[in-house]
Amino acid sequence: MEMPSLGLDLGGAHTKAVLLEGGRVRASLLRYLPLWKERERLGGVLRELGKWGAEGVGVVMTGELADVFPSREEGVRELVGEVGRVWRGALFLTLEGRLVGREEALSRPLSVAASNWVASGLLVSRDFPDALFVDVGSTTTDLVPIVGGRVANLGSTDLQRLRRGELLYTGVLRTPVPCVLGEVEGVGVAAENFSVMGDVYVLLGKLGPEDYSCETPDGRGKDPESCLRRLARSFCSDPEEAGRSFLRRCALALHREQVRRVAEGMRRVVGRYGLEGCPAVVAGVGRRVLGREAARKAGLRVVDLEGIHGREAALMTPAFSMAVLAGEVVGRTPW
Repeated sequence: MEMPSLGLDLGGAHTKAVLLEGGRVRASLLRYLPLWKERERLGGVLRELGKWGAEGVGVVMTGELADVFPSREEGVRELVGEVGRVWRGALFLTLEGRLVGREEALSRPLSVAASNWVASGLLVSRDFPDALFVDVGSTTTDLVPIVGGRVANLGSTDLQRLRRGELLYTGVLRTPVPCVLGEVEGVGVAAENFSVMGDVYVLLGKLGPEDYSCETPDGRGKDPESCLRRLARSFCSDPEEAGRSFLRRCALALHREQVRRVAEGMRRVVGRYGLEGCPAVVAGVGRRVLGREAARKAGLRVVDLEGIHGREAALMTPAFSMAVLAGEVVGRTPW
């Protein structure tokens, strides 16, 4: 009988977990947990997950980048320590694609920092030997080339991937509006965090309030009217002054610009790795509202990961992937 395995993705804004048993998702969790101000809550969430009874645990993280930690190394050590207090035998994925234990992770902390995209690439490469994997999240977009059944990125750290355009720091929820456009129809956008792309996509009906899984900039509602009012603030205004028609055009312009940027990034990566004619496998909370549209604009055939592995795999690909990898070593690793 296959033993249950747990995959964890410890992000700076969200903690994600997937429990697999017998090839099926038995439980999952996606919780907004901003480490920069609520890191003390993480231990409680991990202890809660410890009650799920997993035999194997695999972990990736990006939360070490949260500026509550003095350095990324210290962030990794704290996160590894938190995991180790619940699962002493947890395995961590390195940027080279190896699963290592707690001691090696603590001795080489940067080798396990921000390896979430590696986990996703390893999973996708099993079904698509040549493809571009596109994970559009709340904050970032990963562009992972799969060539010959292998994760082919020449850059591995986030800095290297940013330099090569394989990590785009734009997402469908937390990205501030002025980070996408500086002006719309000749009107400057206030360089303040009045509004984020989550407001734009709810306002356009492309995401529902239930998809808006992070806090709002003003702490108010996630309904379309509240989103409209926040967007108006980005123009130092209210809807009554700016006009609802203008604000809707602004939302459409912001969406088009984000699609353009991601599509441009896809074209560059596809050209660099010779992936013309190969599919774009899309995942993440923004796969339908941004990933799919950008891939089509880039001239790529689109495959939704949900159709291959299910909803949890598409929404939380790194966590799902780590559950798969951890499950494969249950029985061969002393937990």
